[in-house]
Amino acid sequence: MEITQEPLEARRRLLPHEVFWRDLQPWLKENGYMLRPRFQLDWQPSWRPDEYARSHEDGIFTMIPQIMDATRISDGRTVILKHVIPDRDPLEIDTTIFFSLGERALDPRNHCVPVFNKLDIPDSDECILVFPLLRRYDNPPFETVGDIFRTYKYIAKGYKSFPTPPKDSRVTFCGYRSVL
Repeated sequence: MEITQEPLEARRRLLPHEVFWRDLQPWLKENGYMLRPRFQLDWQPSWRPDEYARSHEDGIFTMIPQIMDATRISDGRTVILKHVIPDRDPLEIDTTIFFSLGERALDPRNHCVPVFNKLDIPDSDECILVFPLLRRYDNPPFETVGDIFRTYKYIAKGYKSFPTPPKDSRVTFCGYRSVL
């Protein structure tokens, strides 16, 4: 079986949504976060034109435009950056931060992902929320029906027992938002 190569030049350029992150990198560095080499202003592909790009770290492109991995400079921890545009989801910032502050953050019933930082993008109403790197709720895969039952019971318990978020916010469960 022959492995098909992607077009040789396809990964030698940033995708349109990746340009946003590349342009933001100097500001992110000032705020304590470093993106991968692919998103540095002076990036040049590390592979030869005849090599398979995905075998190189900087040949891996981002799949979700508003999400980016980064390294927190102060301690080397890998974090997730989320670009939030209030016009698209006006309550996301308030709802997310609601569960990350004060006594709510310490409440054992609170299973929400904590926000490490909120970075307001200069000259914009947009921001970057900084989260810990987590994994999907089904990784590793469930092995028994009991595993599935316990996971959903845990999730439902959190929905029932935790204080109500800010007015008009919606709290939803869906696979791509559920992580451990």
